[in-house]
Amino acid sequence: MADSNLPQTIETNGATQERVHPARIIAPIIIGNVLEWYDIILYTLLAVYISKTFFPTDDPTVSLMLTFGVFFVGYLIRPIGALVLGSYADRAGRKPALTLTLYLMAAGSVLLAIVPSYSAIGIAAPILVLLARLLQGFSAGGEYGTATALLVEHFRSRAGFIASFQYASQGLSNLLAGLVGFTLAATLTSDQISDWGFRIAFLSGGLVGLVAIYVRRSLPESPEFLAKKAEIKRESVWAPAVKLIRWHLGTLLLLILVQGFSATVNYTIAFMPTYAIDTFGLPATVGFTVAIIGACLQMVLYPISGKLSDRFGKVNQMLVGAIILGIIVYPLFGLVASLASMTGLIIVMVVLQVGFAWFAGPWSAVLTLVFPTERRSIGASFAYNCGIAIFGGVTPAMVTFLIAETGQKSAPAYWLIATAVMAVIALVFILRKYGKHVSRPDAEGAEDADVRVAEPSA
Repeated sequence: MADSNLPQTIETNGATQERVHPARIIAPIIIGNVLEWYDIILYTLLAVYISKTFFPTDDPTVSLMLTFGVFFVGYLIRPIGALVLGSYADRAGRKPALTLTLYLMAAGSVLLAIVPSYSAIGIAAPILVLLARLLQGFSAGGEYGTATALLVEHFRSRAGFIASFQYASQGLSNLLAGLVGFTLAATLTSDQISDWGFRIAFLSGGLVGLVAIYVRRSLPESPEFLAKKAEIKRESVWAPAVKLIRWHLGTLLLLILVQGFSATVNYTIAFMPTYAIDTFGLPATVGFTVAIIGACLQMVLYPISGKLSDRFGKVNQMLVGAIILGIIVYPLFGLVASLASMTGLIIVMVVLQVGFAWFAGPWSAVLTLVFPTERRSIGASFAYNCGIAIFGGVTPAMVTFLIAETGQKSAPAYWLIATAVMAVIALVFILRKYGKHVSRPDAEGAEDADVRVAEPSA
């Protein structure tokens, strides 16, 4: 057997095919995903300081609401970024699109780091912060779907495992952002963080973006895109978006429902430590510890789940995960309420992460493989970001409403159960229509693509 670390080339129809080690693709890809979620998490962790600097009012609650309002606008623009950048990726290539998203992400991070305070430039300060969030949200709209498309197109037979690193890398983002936030809080005063400390955190995100741009220079283009390149070039600029809506509207709706459940569970996992602290008076250190444990579990469990899905079937595995999560979430909230301790919170976090890993491990691969090559980036990007924009925005308000209306501390579980039911129904339809194609590596159309195709020489 040949050493997989060495390039292996063959000639096929005038094009050179070279085998690529997975690390050469995965590392440059996930660094962009890490940066995207690092910026998002940092903004929420440092929201109090951002509100004091850029949105000062007589009422701190109003300042904080304005800060999160700008944060939410960044989510609303993501579907637009998905259409524009996803279309660009399906016409110009995955690699140039991913480079562009990193430039935009880095620009947004640096802008947040250098915007003068409200006291220095007045209303221009919050306007510039809004611009920074729009840049971050727009770029994030094209990052996930395009990056995942590139991963699965290089390693089709291991798509579940390879694409699972997209979700796993979000755990690294949580860990890094948490450590940066903890370091700032431990070494600086509140006034120092408000004056300049939070800027260092965002500036570090911009520097990571520049490193990621350099690393992605050596990223090989997708073999499937190169095979379709000549055909795609003959289409109009708007062809990917028009054909996506015309031919894949039903599929998009199904995927948005599944992604909505994913966003809801992600919010529940992120919300659980805060929920326990606010509701049961646990120390803040408990929340930080549990969040770190959850991030570490995410990095380990999701690739395992993705690897299993390549063997046993991706959509079937997701169905089992969604059903299990829908069943256990209410008892888990009850467990937190009955124990009201760090031990109980850790148990709940472990169970949630294991259950969600079973569901989310194969999801990135399924999300992209249901679309043809020439509409894969725009399709996956649009469905993913619509699900996040809709359910990510609705979930906090829905949880607050349910607790207020029912008076039950476990009321947030009702919303997760409702989204689980929607996801199960959507997955049944996806399984019937696409299950054979996306679930098994030996299925028709799922050929081994552990090769990259270089353009034939002139």
